[in-house]
Amino acid sequence: YGVIGFGGRSNGSNRIFGRNGTADGLFLASATGRGIYMRTNGGTANTFAITEAGQINIDKGDIKLWQDGTYSAGYGTIGFGGTSNGFNRVFGSNTTSDGLYLASATGRGIFFRVNGSGTNSWQIDLSGNLKVGGGAGTTVIDSGRNITAATADINGGGSYPLQVSSTQRYQIQIRNPNNTTNSGYGWWLAHDTDFDLVFHADAAGDKMTLSRSGNFTVTGSISSGAITSTASSSTFTNTSAMDINLVANPPELNFEDTSSTSGTKRARWTLDSNNFSAQGLSDNDGSVTHQLLNFTLSSGAATFGGTISSGAITSSGNISGGQFRASFGSMSAPAYTFKSDDDTGFYGAAGTVYGVTGGAKRLTLNASGVSAHNDLSILTGKLKMGTTTVINSSRNIQNVPVIYGYGGSTAIEFNNATYLMLSNPEGARCLYLGDSGDRGNYYDNN
Repeated sequence: YGVIGFGGRSNGSNRIFGRNGTADGLFLASATGRGIYMRTNGGTANTFAITEAGQINIDKGDIKLWQDGTYSAGYGTIGFGGTSNGFNRVFGSNTTSDGLYLASATGRGIFFRVNGSGTNSWQIDLSGNLKVGGGAGTTVIDSGRNITAATADINGGGSYPLQVSSTQRYQIQIRNPNNTTNSGYGWWLAHDTDFDLVFHADAAGDKMTLSRSGNFTVTGSISSGAITSTASSSTFTNTSAMDINLVANPPELNFEDTSSTSGTKRARWTLDSNNFSAQGLSDNDGSVTHQLLNFTLSSGAATFGGTISSGAITSSGNISGGQFRASFGSMSAPAYTFKSDDDTGFYGAAGTVYGVTGGAKRLTLNASGVSAHNDLSILTGKLKMGTTTVINSSRNIQNVPVIYGYGGSTAIEFNNATYLMLSNPEGARCLYLGDSGDRGNYYDNN
């Protein structure tokens, strides 16, 4: 090794030494407790230095690699025109006790250019706003942490690509500044302390609430396609009058029973023109198999498609049908009776109808005729056979050809134009009473 020494040739003295062959390099060594310094252009200030601690300092005017001028010992800096606050610089701790800082000069921002371009791609302006694009740029995130973006595509691979957390109730706002109706109003996605998720309209209040238990509450109308509920029951509640409207042409409310042992059963309520109807449907919902019940809106008439099995039926109008069928009933509980008088009415047996009052039989109708079980009273009017009066309203007997006596024998005959004839109990004519043309009276003892 050859050496140029300044006051000595060994370690501890300033010297330049090197290998006299290619087996090693050239060394510039400073004395003990000293550094290595470079000065240029006849200057008295060091432009390059390696301190006794091994730190490299560069001061070339427009760039400085030196100890930080603001935080001093323990912080190194790459400064552009200066090493302290107020200058553009990159500085950091020389240990792991602190991080790395990118600092811009007073009144200036930080700019990013990529791909060899001379145009800014991103910038952080002097107010701390993150901007995109050249020139003044467009703010994406301001210093208040508010995001402004034309569109946002969040496509993270984690379980929760977007999370919003705040102690405030209203967390996400959606607002269209071009809204000419209420330009300052928007919608809020809110989260209550009781875990409800709420859609809130500015100046209008909460409009939709989804609870943790899955209950969905809407304060207005719902317009929807198909609504499917998998719950065992659904409840609509309101503290005042409530309308549930089905609007279609025609509107249909369908029911389906999938647990039937004979296949899926379907039924429908529908409103078509003037008719409100209950219908039975085929299993594939392709056709109507039965018209179960129809209400005519204009008249209020109800038409049943089959047999009615019912308790009491009360109607303020007419009840009509092809046939009304009831059980026979009994004398104490007739099949056809009256409200608050259950033992008065009509009951039946095979081929016979009975009329009862107070649980007692009063009238019998069958193929033999009509039988009264008590006195028969005609309160007003006449007694007729067909269209012929037999007893008039004054209780006079009229139009009776023959009155029969004991055993069915003729007793009095009125059907002779000349005589009124009286017969004996055996039916033989014994007395003739003549008219004005024959005033004689005859007695026949034969």
